Amino acid sequence: MTPHGNSLPWWWLLIGASVVWSGSYALTLTNYPPTQTVGPLTSTHVAAGWPAALAVAAFSEGARQRGHWWSRLMAGLILVWLACMVGYHHYVQREYIRAWHLQKNFWRQVMDLAPDAGLGWTVIVDGTPAQSGPIMWSNSWADYYVYRLIFTTGFDPKGPVFAHTRFDPKGPVFAHLGYLAGLSQFRIVNDQVEWRPLFWGGPHWGGPFVPIDPARLVLLADDRGVLRRVPEISTPVGTLVSAAAPPAAPRTAWPSTPVSRLLFADRSP
Repeated sequence: MTPHGNSLPWWWLLIGASVVWSGSYALTLTNYPPTQTVGPLTSTHVAAGWPAALAVAAFSEGARQRGHWWSRLMAGLILVWLACMVGYHHYVQREYIRAWHLQKNFWRQVMDLAPDAGLGWTVIVDGTPAQSGPIMWSNSWADYYVYRLIFTTGFDPKGPVFAHTRFDPKGPVFAHLGYLAGLSQFRIVNDQVEWRPLFWGGPHWGGPFVPIDPARLVLLADDRGVLRRVPEISTPVGTLVSAAAPPAAPRTAWPSTPVSRLLFADRSP
């Protein structure tokens, strides 16, 4: 209401909502671009929810003031829009569930095929990963961290911003070359294969080159989500061969970490 008792014109509310709507995306400058419509980056639109609701309310009020027919038309458009939004978000949630099943199946195969692997071991997967949906990837550069968190409890919260990107020679190392393509670099130094497990982040972009111990190396081949253990794979610097003996018995012990319990709760003793 204005000081004279008259209602504030609906287009004033629309202008205010538009200004706040545009300004709300200033919060997304650290996660640019703000046009994400799939995956976790859709959270960039959360701040715009309130001004978007005000804009719809302004249009609804404007339609009400123009007459009954316009009011009913606006109500119908809002119902169609809500139906589309409910359907889209239901689809998003189904894709998250599908990605979770793919991830769980993938990591269970890795652990079954590499029961000897653990701290200080390197596991490298080559081939074609399972087809991911457009909403959430089932494999990515973050596989390194997932595998690490299966065996360790977490990252050092007291370290600098990129402390978690530092290579830990005592920790487990993992990469899916079929997903990373040429991002993981290999080289030969003194007849020994070295590689760069970390190619992102940190004060030293790309991380260090580290040697691969063939005796503590597991190689897996991925055929669209079906894994098998192989003795060797091809790399840009030649054939990488594992000297680790095939496991004689299946895995019976599971790491006692939150991520491990989440993935293998029904297999833990």
